[in-house]
Amino acid sequence: LVDCHPTWVSCVKAIPTLMLVVPWLIIRRWRGNRQFPAGRAVALLAITGLFGHLCGNVVFQWSLGVIGLVLAVPLTLGTMIVTGAFLGHRFLHEHVSRATIISVTLLIVAVFILSLSAGEANEGVQSDESNRQPVSAWILASGVAAACLAGFAYSLLGAAIRYGLHQKLSLPMTLGVVSLVGLISLALLSLMNPGLETLLQTTHHDLRYMFYAGIWNAVGFLALAKALNQTSLIHVNALSATQVGMTVVAGLLLFDEALTWMTAI
Repeated sequence: LVDCHPTWVSCVKAIPTLMLVVPWLIIRRWRGNRQFPAGRAVALLAITGLFGHLCGNVVFQWSLGVIGLVLAVPLTLGTMIVTGAFLGHRFLHEHVSRATIISVTLLIVAVFILSLSAGEANEGVQSDESNRQPVSAWILASGVAAACLAGFAYSLLGAAIRYGLHQKLSLPMTLGVVSLVGLISLALLSLMNPGLETLLQTTHHDLRYMFYAGIWNAVGFLALAKALNQTSLIHVNALSATQVGMTVVAGLLLFDEALTWMTAI
């Protein structure tokens, strides 16, 4: 979906999560659960949710079209783990061991090494060899920065979710607040740019894939929130890094992206 507008892709992706959460909340209310959520936790979730959608989902979707899956995912996750360790220690009072500090230092080095292979990664993203155009260093740097910004946004959202769960905010309410904020904001932005006329021209094929992505996004979001309820932000982000290997394989096998020597390191 890299040829589609990233805001529109992210907007449609938010729909399945709401489709999961709304019946869940109705059933809970019907069963007599009328607990009023903590206002501060909801407000924090709404703000970080907005940041997570705009500077996370939209920005990450754009970076995929510049530096590809093989490079964008490790950059995003590396930044997410580094910032998650800081946020977990500073605001959630989670213990940071010496081993964690060493790991985070290595990740910072890894993110730097990965950023050096942006040019080769971009060549792998351009599938048509005969029409490959040189991309400016500014665009490549922006692609790298976008992936890192997305990692920071996701980490901030993860910290807010963990805080909300600690404040007895229910799992469906947590998912609902973040998804609703994202759907409303992204829908409004999509109507402004690229505009209603362009949105109506979206093919059924692309819409179907956006919705498929949204289904797996809902599954992943639910699993993430559940994990954050069970263990620390640092450990959740670290375990999430297992997807690096999966996405590298996907990028190589499904999209013929280049595995640069720096990415391999």
